[in-house]
Amino acid sequence: MQNTKRNLGFFICFIPVVLFFLFLINSASALTPTGGSCVNSAPATSTVPDMSAVVNQVASEHPDWLTSSCNDYRYLDEVVRRLRTGTGGTKWAFEGKRADLNDPWKEGISYYYGTGNAPQTGSMTNYEVFAVDIAHQDCANPSNTTSNWIVADWPYRQSGVVEVAYLYPRNAGGSLPSPVACSGQPTTPTGPPTIDEIAPQTAAIGENVEIFGTNLVDSVRLENLSGGEPHSVIADVRAGATIASFQVPDIAGGVYKISVSGPQGSTESPQNLTIRRGGSSFGQPIRPEIPTEGLPTFGALVETIFTWSLNILGIVVFVMIFFAGFKLFTAAGNTAKLNEAKSQITNAVTGAIILLAAWIILYTINPDLVGGTFTLPGIGTTTTGTSGGGGGTGGGGGGGTGACRNAGGTANYSGALKNALDAVINANQGGIANALNTTSNSFTFLGFVVQELQANGFNATTDVLNGNDNPNQGDLVAVWKNSDSTVERYDVVAGVGAGNTPLREAGSEIVEFSGDIPLSCVR
Repeated sequence: MQNTKRNLGFFICFIPVVLFFLFLINSASALTPTGGSCVNSAPATSTVPDMSAVVNQVASEHPDWLTSSCNDYRYLDEVVRRLRTGTGGTKWAFEGKRADLNDPWKEGISYYYGTGNAPQTGSMTNYEVFAVDIAHQDCANPSNTTSNWIVADWPYRQSGVVEVAYLYPRNAGGSLPSPVACSGQPTTPTGPPTIDEIAPQTAAIGENVEIFGTNLVDSVRLENLSGGEPHSVIADVRAGATIASFQVPDIAGGVYKISVSGPQGSTESPQNLTIRRGGSSFGQPIRPEIPTEGLPTFGALVETIFTWSLNILGIVVFVMIFFAGFKLFTAAGNTAKLNEAKSQITNAVTGAIILLAAWIILYTINPDLVGGTFTLPGIGTTTTGTSGGGGGTGGGGGGGTGACRNAGGTANYSGALKNALDAVINANQGGIANALNTTSNSFTFLGFVVQELQANGFNATTDVLNGNDNPNQGDLVAVWKNSDSTVERYDVVAGVGAGNTPLREAGSEIVEFSGDIPLSCVR
């Protein structure tokens, strides 16, 4: 009887050892990344092999496939099939249109530039591809469709907008984690710089000024329109070279022309910068940028807590079973010790069952909670404020108690503003109109709207105060004409700062008049 108990104790002690090694193997696989944690910058376009001969051959052999490429995938399927058997192999694939794996692009394919011969399924590496146009389509007149070979896109052509994703097979479908560009990587300009807007257009010594455009570089020049020596400053370039920010140096007050110069050319801002001496005026608080680089997202933090909690509890259960088994093995017939060991084993097994049940419940709710990439839809920065729309905390667009509060009036220019919005959205379907409603993207988007209004004979600016006399947070536009004694202010972008809605949606239906306000509310 005693030998039987010893054998039983040995058996119980041995089982957790096996389970422990299985647990370690499972934990290692669960903690192994499913791909890169961020999207690496693309190399030079010369990385992509020139396979135009293959494309032209398919077009020559099957001209009917080419002319029907607006409606079916025969031409695209054959090109991808041949390319994957030649130079580059599995680096060639179909492309998810605007990174949507459920919407294959009919005009082009993708070429993977990341590590290995293909990205890991469902990982961030799926974004590390070039898009290659292989058809110049004319869907209205299919006979005019011709074969093409243009290495078209980098992973980020507009700030925060991923337009390229590796897709194979064509009907694979699926979803990808939200793209995150790797930090600290230089952005190589793809052409001469352009400036769309500067904000704010009036600043004091030491304040930050942001330049919005494309292919921006860090060399900024300030030239006083009243004369004097020009001044050069070094800017901080980010968001795919679409934003360059600099601090106003200690120079004479006045109106300055802003220009950016790089190896591929130079450009001037369409707006001038007015520099005040003596600091910021009252009612314009400093808005420091909160550093977020290197910090985990809320979703990643919750995922880590779940993962490590399950791992720690699993280890605790193992230790309890192992210790109880050891006590049972060494009880030597002592009834008290046997009962204590059995009780501990029962408690440990109960804990293991509870742990397993918790894992199953979490897996049922969302498999990503217990491994893989974890995202929480809808979590983002929210903009708070009183009634009257956006425009930053307190005061919204027109609510508030400041001199620039909504005092009523008539919205004479809402139709012109809506037309300008529609024009910008239609002209930038693959660009800023498809970007998410972050603060920076919203300012860039509204900058285009302002240019459209100005081109139609209106005065317009985003440099307008909200209802509490605080600076615009990226959702307001002011419109007026030279003969007007007041300015019409509008809330244009919904949910600024949330980063969860494309600007074509956040700005297409929201045009809320927030009052005729004094001209002094425009800076």
